[in-house]
Amino acid sequence: MKFIVDGETFEDIEAVLDYCISDDYYDDDDYFEEWVNETYGSIEIAGDTYYAYDIIDNAGDGNMNYLHERYNEDKNDNDRDETRYQLEHASDGDEIYCQNYVIKVVDDKDYDEEDENENSSRLEDVRRFVDEQKLIEQQKKETDKQNEDAVMTLFQVISCS
Repeated sequence: MKFIVDGETFEDIEAVLDYCISDDYYDDDDYFEEWVNETYGSIEIAGDTYYAYDIIDNAGDGNMNYLHERYNEDKNDNDRDETRYQLEHASDGDEIYCQNYVIKVVDDKDYDEEDENENSSRLEDVRRFVDEQKLIEQQKKETDKQNEDAVMTLFQVISCS
């Protein structure tokens, strides 16, 4: 199988994943607070619930940046694993979505034939253009020859008179 992303072709799943998965894709994610609270939970003191995000945010000791990096890594690892699984089990013509990319899956045989047909078509277009240019040049030469013959005939008529 081959994989096409933004017009680029990849044969290796890891190369596709490296191309598609961005370290900063989840930087502005609204679910970060929810992730922190799910990961670290909450505590209840005297009937009041204190969530991990609020406690860490109020501490202001830089741990929030560390957690955000862990969050990005966790989400990217999940995207990588899910996309790898989908690509390994994909069929010809499938489109897999990963972060902001669409990965088109193409069978090697079909892709090679498509390339050959596309290259053949381009070559045929170039040949047709060259033939047209030759024809135009030939017609121009014939027209120039006719004009020259007409001028020579005119000179012969004038010189004979």
